[in-house]
Amino acid sequence: KATMSEVYGICMDAEDNLYFADLFHHRIRLISKQANMVTTLAGKLPDGMPQPQIDGKASEAIFSWPMGVEVDAANNVYVADTSHGMIRKIHHPEHQVTTLVGTGFGYGEAVDGSLSSALLNNPRHLALDHAHGRLYFTDYSDDKYARLRVITETGQVKTVAGQAGYGYVDGPASLAKFGTPHGLAVDRNGCVFIADAYNHVVRKVTPNLEVTTFAGSGSGGIFDGLALEARFYGPYGVAVDDDGTVYVADTLNNRIRRVSKISKSRFRDIQRQKLLEEKKERQAQEALAELYSQQAKRAGGRRGLEAVEQHRDAGDIEGEIDLGDEAYDDDENVEIVDADDPMQAADAGEELELDDVPIGGAEEEQGKAGVGAEDDQRRK
Repeated sequence: KATMSEVYGICMDAEDNLYFADLFHHRIRLISKQANMVTTLAGKLPDGMPQPQIDGKASEAIFSWPMGVEVDAANNVYVADTSHGMIRKIHHPEHQVTTLVGTGFGYGEAVDGSLSSALLNNPRHLALDHAHGRLYFTDYSDDKYARLRVITETGQVKTVAGQAGYGYVDGPASLAKFGTPHGLAVDRNGCVFIADAYNHVVRKVTPNLEVTTFAGSGSGGIFDGLALEARFYGPYGVAVDDDGTVYVADTLNNRIRRVSKISKSRFRDIQRQKLLEEKKERQAQEALAELYSQQAKRAGGRRGLEAVEQHRDAGDIEGEIDLGDEAYDDDENVEIVDADDPMQAADAGEELELDDVPIGGAEEEQGKAGVGAEDDQRRK
């Protein structure tokens, strides 16, 4: 049986073959759909570490803690050779490895420029923008370098966002800051989504170079609901499908989460159901309190429990089920994070159960300490 050690950077080609980085084995591996076999595409276990990169024949190439992997339409494979501070290319069908950019020494300066002059720090994860021929990558190692960078279609390395430093700031890309930017994905509109693990959010970089928080409140935990109220805990991976639905590897919660759009009317239906359920629960509590009170009165004691809260009319609920026009996009849709697909019941014409509603849920506060630190120590 095939063995692996710390799988990173999974991607798939047009024939549904899977490529991934086998981190501790310093190799790029392939799972062939047709053969149902795991093989080594490139790399070998070096004799001692650190060892300089070696280009050439794929089976003899040397990588150092590779993390990111991407594949283009011609089945050429791109590798973020993290500790070497390089991006490498495995040419198909020649099975030759070349260096696209980088000197072979990570944890150095991050310098933009041509492929022959640019310097990388610690490139981690890759995402191809197939429509425009661009290769995006996250590049960070410490509180000085937490950036989104790109190899353009003309062969230039540019910093897209994060040059302002380490932290959590939205706004123009030149002023934005990231914590630990890990996995990334590009949608069909050219927007880049980034799993910012340390900040417990998913960030979005638009083609006009604006950085926003796409999902997550910034507080670690687990909570479904409206995208900017939801909570993640150290998300490391992100993917986007052709419909624009975003999937998040919520790593420290051990879950796959989904950020999808629902219509204004669907959101109102969900919110109405939630509030009605809450009203029923309060009414039941009041009825029980009244029962205890009557029992105490008949027994001659002082009046028992009182209803703490007066119930609202159904008309009051109607005033609480909307967010205001500014919360919706031009098509009157709103983004929510939902792990359990509560829409299936609504699509089937069934009444939504309270447990299915993605508004609310148990919260668990988590701190930020330690997120992203584990794999940093592994390569130092």
